[in-house]
Amino acid sequence: MEASIKDKKVIAIDTPKETEVNAGHTCIKGRYAFGFYDHPDRLKTP
Repeated sequence: MEASIKDKKVIAIDTPKETEVNAGHTCIKGRYAFGFYDHPDRLKTP
């Protein structure tokens, strides 16, 4: 997986097109869940 970063925040997640699994596509969660990484409500400790 490759993360695109802008201003120290994840703005997109992709996979290389030449990968054998899923031909460069991620699952739905992997494709659209990048907004959770920097969300203010995200738990950072158990």
